[in-house]
Amino acid sequence: METACAHRNPGWQAGFGAVHDAEFRSRRRSWGAKLSPENKVGHFAKEMSLLIEILKRTPSWVFVLFFALLALGYFQSKGRTVSRGKVSILPVAMIVLSFYGVLSAFGIVPVGLAFWVLGVTIAVGLGVKLATPQGVTFSTETQSFFVPGSWLPLAFMMAIFFTKYAVGVILARQLPIASETAFVGSVSLCYGLLSGVFLARAIVIWRSATSRQGVKRQGCKRKLRTVRSRFVACSRQGVKS
Repeated sequence: METACAHRNPGWQAGFGAVHDAEFRSRRRSWGAKLSPENKVGHFAKEMSLLIEILKRTPSWVFVLFFALLALGYFQSKGRTVSRGKVSILPVAMIVLSFYGVLSAFGIVPVGLAFWVLGVTIAVGLGVKLATPQGVTFSTETQSFFVPGSWLPLAFMMAIFFTKYAVGVILARQLPIASETAFVGSVSLCYGLLSGVFLARAIVIWRSATSRQGVKRQGCKRKLRTVRSRFVACSRQGVKS
């Protein structure tokens, strides 16, 4: 696992490697050291310069992805009407993004894949049980859903994005923690939990259509039984007369 993680440097991880390793390690050692008040300003300036250097080495498409997710999350905060097909777009995109995060970081590692599947399963189970989002309505005439707005999708999108960003920095710096099984499992579990939330929301929305159609069928059956009973009653009165 150590060899696989150490040599993976795709996409947005590639730019981070330009920061000198010796400088990074010296700064990392200074994090745990006690600083005198007069040295705190200089230490803070060094840490800020390291952060700025990392941001400079970040590929431009990462920022495009960030603002795209930000706009999509803001759109999710507003109540909206969506068709059956559009309900599936966001959960599929988040599942693919999180799964790609596991593969690009750790490769096809059984630990990573197992914990990712476990995270998705837990998130879907809890999400469906809690029945979130609430207040979803389905129109049988237009075959569309009305979904109330929520800021939770934006929060989970940003969590996935910053998790992937942080993991990319850690792998590019080849920190010792990157080769530990606990790190691989925890990151993969986090990816699965965060993306599974979107799948759970989609399942709850789809179920609202099923329940709505079931209620409509029950109503039709009740009306049919009422008409039938009235017809039988009228027939009996006709026979008696």
